Amino acid sequence: MGGAFRDAWRWVEGQSIAVRMVLLVAVLVSLGGGVTWLAIAANREGGPGPRLVLWLLNVNLALLLFVAFMVARRSRALWRARRAATGRSLQGRMMVMFGLIAVTPALLVSVFSLVFFNFGLDTWFNDRVQRALTNSLNVARAYLNEHKENIRADALAMAGDLSTEMPFLVANEARLGRLLDAQAALRSLTEAVVFTGDGEELARSGLTFGIDVRELSSRDVADAASGNVVILTGGNDDRVRALVRVAGFLDAYLIVGRFVDASVLGYVAETERVVGDYQAIARGRQDIRLTFTLIFTTIALLLLLTAIWAAATFADRIATPISRLALAADRIRDGDLQVRVDEGPKDEEIGTLARAFNRMTSQLAAQRHALVAANQELDERRRFTETVLGGVSAGVIGLSPEGWIILPNRSAAAFLGVGVDAMIGARLADVFPEAEGMVAHAAERPDTPVREQLDVVREGRVHTVLMRIEAQISDGRIHGYVLTFDDISALMQAQRQAAWADVARRVAHEIKNPLTPIQLSAERLGRKYAGLAGDNRAHFERCVTTISDQVEIIRRLIDEFSTFARMPTPELKEEAVVDIVKRTVELQRAGYPDIRFEVEAPPGDVRLTCDGRKLAQALTNILQNAAQAIQESGQGSGTILTAIDRDGPELAITVMDDGPGWPDKDLQRLTEPYVTSRRHGTGLGLAIVKRIMEEHGGRLLLTSGTGGGAVVTLAFPAGALDSVAA
Repeated sequence: MGGAFRDAWRWVEGQSIAVRMVLLVAVLVSLGGGVTWLAIAANREGGPGPRLVLWLLNVNLALLLFVAFMVARRSRALWRARRAATGRSLQGRMMVMFGLIAVTPALLVSVFSLVFFNFGLDTWFNDRVQRALTNSLNVARAYLNEHKENIRADALAMAGDLSTEMPFLVANEARLGRLLDAQAALRSLTEAVVFTGDGEELARSGLTFGIDVRELSSRDVADAASGNVVILTGGNDDRVRALVRVAGFLDAYLIVGRFVDASVLGYVAETERVVGDYQAIARGRQDIRLTFTLIFTTIALLLLLTAIWAAATFADRIATPISRLALAADRIRDGDLQVRVDEGPKDEEIGTLARAFNRMTSQLAAQRHALVAANQELDERRRFTETVLGGVSAGVIGLSPEGWIILPNRSAAAFLGVGVDAMIGARLADVFPEAEGMVAHAAERPDTPVREQLDVVREGRVHTVLMRIEAQISDGRIHGYVLTFDDISALMQAQRQAAWADVARRVAHEIKNPLTPIQLSAERLGRKYAGLAGDNRAHFERCVTTISDQVEIIRRLIDEFSTFARMPTPELKEEAVVDIVKRTVELQRAGYPDIRFEVEAPPGDVRLTCDGRKLAQALTNILQNAAQAIQESGQGSGTILTAIDRDGPELAITVMDDGPGWPDKDLQRLTEPYVTSRRHGTGLGLAIVKRIMEEHGGRLLLTSGTGGGAVVTLAFPAGALDSVAA
């Protein structure tokens, strides 16, 4: 028993102040209820006294006010923190549940106690009990009144007998005493005394010991002097006395007494007291009912509020750790994995949960650290891969097994004309439809890379693209594809130009040597046979002229071959572009009088770092192509406009004509050697122009005019010539 008490005391010492306060109040409420019940049960006869009831009510009300204050304080704090913390709703529900569990039996006991108490009151104070008590009181009073009436009659009779004999007995006390003894014995009186109004005793019967006439009150004596019989009870409540004035004597009084059983007098007094108490209780029955109702209600409220307070205190021990766990979980959701919660005692389930939560948080922190490290490593690898891919001139596209673009490089985005971010997540068929068939081939043969060379049209230009796609296989499954492609148009064009330049050198060398002898031979034949007459001479001259003209055509062709094959290094210096353009146009105007040549130039001097001779050669080729195209179309006349436009450091020279224009396809191939759209063209004019522009760091653009005709633009971007000059 002592060990259990010590364990309980140690448990109490280990609790918080709030728990100790709840336990103390619970003990006080239990003691208050027990004392109240014992006080009511111990006073079964008349119920608890008013002072005891008032004391119990004061104590219980003090406890009630204290507990109500603590409950209100806790409820206010709970209401304030209800929205701010998780678990407060659980605390509120536990308070309600504990309150209902505690108040239900208390209310039931209080209600049944009040009901039974009311039934008891109604039973105690019904008419039958009241009549019985009243009759008992009347019987006791009748018995006592009977004694009083008897002694009244005896006192009057004895006073009458004495009044006739008193004149003869005043002087003889002994005779008066004997007469008193005889009268007392005759009437069964135990006491008899005759005395004057001054208190002087005249005579006394022999057995009279308990009467002292000096103790009689003057009011009783005065009442007897007026002729009344005054009934007196003895000091010991064991006899009845009567005081009467003796008639016929100036100032004499008689007091007699008769013994009455003391228990009878006690019963009469007790009956009167009980009846008086009963009537007083009957009159205050509603007050008693209200008093007991207040007591029971106070105890019930005390139990309710104590239960709510205890529920709030113990629920706080559950809800507070839960709130801490919820707040910690929110912080973990926000990324704070360093948060920890108080683990509390080791032998409690909440503490076990808190320790498990802290272990989980530690594991999450360690895993996140490992994931961050792995992600950083992957990110570094990704950046390295993107840097490598970004530096590769070929286009590279990573694809998912379904054909969605995962990772493109900048070269691929630039070639396809789509931003890198816009390509990610798009379908390859929407961005690069020409390569869709290769994905199907790679899916059919995942173990073998697929290679193809395709002609791709972008912005009206045909690009020769070499493509390669390979499947990424792991565990026998395709996890994606890697598509690489490279625009080899410039490479192929350079190869063709190199080949044609070599052919041009060989042809120029092999053909140019016999041209001079052929030309000289034709001239000698003309001079030698100039004397022929008739039709033979005319025929001979036509043949010689034809030979000379064709030799000149061949020589011009050989010159173009030589020019294309051996383009000299440009000599860059600052030139007046407007002057170069006007001189070149003026020369062409003299050669083609039927075509109107116009020049549009900005005001002032336009300077450009370039090779003026090569720029004039490029303009000459463009103007001759435009003029010859107009003549070959059969128009007879036309207009060629040369415009100079400078926007800041950038310069554009545009040549526009109203001729037949460019062919519908292979427009960009016209800049390749020996590709021409005219019947008598050599196919080297635009190739030479393009080569000159490349040497100057510019671009040659071939477009069609809005109203027909061809448009050729020589574009010199800012800084291009400076880099070439350097």
